[in-house]
Amino acid sequence: MNVRKVALFVEGMTEQVFVRDFLLKWYDWDTNRVGIDCYKLYSDSQSTAPYTYGNNESENYFQIFDVGNDAKVLSVILSRADGLQKAGYSMVVGLRDMFSEAYTIKTIKRNGSRTIDQDLNDRFIQGVNDVINNNSKDISIYIQFAIMEVEAWLLGMPKFFEQLSGINDPESDIYHPAAKLEELRQAEGLTYQKHREEIEGIMGSISKEDYLALIDSGRCKSFKNFVDVLLSPMYY
Repeated sequence: MNVRKVALFVEGMTEQVFVRDFLLKWYDWDTNRVGIDCYKLYSDSQSTAPYTYGNNESENYFQIFDVGNDAKVLSVILSRADGLQKAGYSMVVGLRDMFSEAYTIKTIKRNGSRTIDQDLNDRFIQGVNDVINNNSKDISIYIQFAIMEVEAWLLGMPKFFEQLSGINDPESDIYHPAAKLEELRQAEGLTYQKHREEIEGIMGSISKEDYLALIDSGRCKSFKNFVDVLLSPMYY
């Protein structure tokens, strides 16, 4: 059996937990179909992160790296791309939030306020793609943006979306989704400070059906784009 090997580099622990949970539930926790190893990168060191599932002989094997910084996702990928290609990986996918300090500075300068700016989104995406195209590699590299944050994807799922008022799409209507998620959690007497136990608890309440519902809803198109790239059959 040929093993499909994919490396993912995400900006933080929240994204790592989200992606790990999505993959395990998408493949129905079947160790014949999915294997995962998670790592935390810090400076020049690498350590394991919770948790390993299956093994590198599963039909689809993923390594998920938390690089700890949104701006480092692309540079780390480019530095490791050749080694991953030689190790038999078919694709490298980066995931980072569109929301960032740099984005906030630019949108205030452009619009006078913290505003979701589609033109600015397109410029950030094009800038990343230009860097990839200018650094030719023998392995497919894709950088995906969660707009504005991966928490928008959570807010788009039925569990949270039904609690939102006046929101058509968290991706286009909420500038700082993490803050909105924290607000909803506080209303239930809970907290959300991006701690591991908090995001683990949230993900534990999400089902495969919730992911499918989000894809079918038409909300949070950046999530569907991420799934389409990550699971595209052309990479088997």
